[in-house]
Amino acid sequence: MHFFRFYRSLTLYERQPWTYQQAPQFLPTIAGYVKAWSENVVQLTVKGSGHFVPMDRPAQTLQMLVNFLRNNYNYSTPIFDVDTTPQPTLAPISPPKCTRKESDRIISMPGLDWSLPFKQYSGFLKGSDTHMLHYWYSI
Repeated sequence: MHFFRFYRSLTLYERQPWTYQQAPQFLPTIAGYVKAWSENVVQLTVKGSGHFVPMDRPAQTLQMLVNFLRNNYNYSTPIFDVDTTPQPTLAPISPPKCTRKESDRIISMPGLDWSLPFKQYSGFLKGSDTHMLHYWYSI
C-alpha cells in the first residue's frame, strides 16, 4: 500500500527535450527527451538508440552520465571539458612465456593456506580431432 500512496503522490512535469552539443562551434541537436516527476524520479530517452544505448549513441550517453554524476539535472549542459576524441587501442599483452608443463601445474588450491607437499598437474590432451581428454596427475 505504501508504494501506491507514494506513486499517487508523484507529480509529473511536462516532457522536455534535452540536447547534445559536440563542440562550441556546432549547434546543439536534440538528443532525446526528459520526463521528470517529483521526488527526483527522472526518465531520460536517447533519440536514435536501441537497447544498447552506449553503443548506439556513445557521445550522448557520455554527456548524460557526466551530468548525472555531477548532480546537474540539466542534461543539456555540454561537456566540453571531457576529451571525446578516439584514442588508439592498447597493444595486446603477450602471455607469459612458459612451458605447457608449467602452465598446467596447480600451485594452490581453494581453502588451503599452506603450500602443497606434492606437485600436481591438470589439463587437456587432444585425443582426436573432435575429442579432448582431461587429465589430473600428481607426483
